[in-house]
Amino acid sequence: MPDIDLGSLATLAGYLSVAKQRYDACFARLPDVEVISAPAAQLEYHYLKFDPVGNPKVRDLVDSLVDHLAAYCFRAQRLPKTLDSVEWGKTHRQASQLLRKWVTSGEPGEIVLFLLIEALLGATQIIAKAELKLNPGVEQHGSDGVHARWIKETNSLELILGESKLEQSPASAAQHAAESILKYHDKHLLRHELQLLSSHFKWADEELKRELLSRMDPVEGSGEYTLVHACLLGYDWPGYDNSKGPDAAQMVEKLTKEYGDTLTRLRKNFDTHFEGLSKIPLRLVVFHLPFPSVQAFRTQMLSAIGDTAEQ
Repeated sequence: MPDIDLGSLATLAGYLSVAKQRYDACFARLPDVEVISAPAAQLEYHYLKFDPVGNPKVRDLVDSLVDHLAAYCFRAQRLPKTLDSVEWGKTHRQASQLLRKWVTSGEPGEIVLFLLIEALLGATQIIAKAELKLNPGVEQHGSDGVHARWIKETNSLELILGESKLEQSPASAAQHAAESILKYHDKHLLRHELQLLSSHFKWADEELKRELLSRMDPVEGSGEYTLVHACLLGYDWPGYDNSKGPDAAQMVEKLTKEYGDTLTRLRKNFDTHFEGLSKIPLRLVVFHLPFPSVQAFRTQMLSAIGDTAEQ
């Protein structure tokens, strides 16, 4: 392994595209965070805030996701270097054309997960997989996002792979997320994605790229990194409607109480469906995120980028 300037790995955080305030504007979370040993996992329970007239902030979330669309889709070389409005408008249009226009598309969830990984975990996207699509109508194989973060306190590097599921129920979201991760490792897709790091590294920083490859390259790398799967489990939940009322503080209190009452069932879903990952040396971060309606969120997202969903 070549000599490494660990200070350069610390520059990863300087390439974050999402500010923590974007999370704070639309989301909150329960104080309950469960840490599990087998498989090693951290379970977090997030929810949408209410707007001033008592509606869950789906529209505000969609606007925030659209604001980050170009940063999510493209490498730095594809982004405008100036504030020219025409160039940014062109880039945004090109980014929106990369999204699948299916009514069941999972891409809105993938962009939510991009926001959560960057804003909460402080992990920078290192491969912009969206721009690798030859055909926007074809499902991509592999993870739903590739990020990395340097942990200064322990001088350690984490590779964080995204897995997003938007489903009608938390049980089906957990089941399909676990199945996707198992399939990912059964098909040895990690090797393929790490090979993309050499040819499609997102940032124009050759020194940082070299140092990441010195650890992550599947053939020549030292393997000195920890593998983390960050999962978004999004699902329909009636708690938002059940919490409506004339007092904003009471709405939040009712919502968090009802949400908290579901945690035992959500933990059981995790134990049931993720047990098969306990023999793989990885860590999991699981973001629970109930929606008033997953389908309504998808529809609003496609409408916001100016496209009509296809059946």
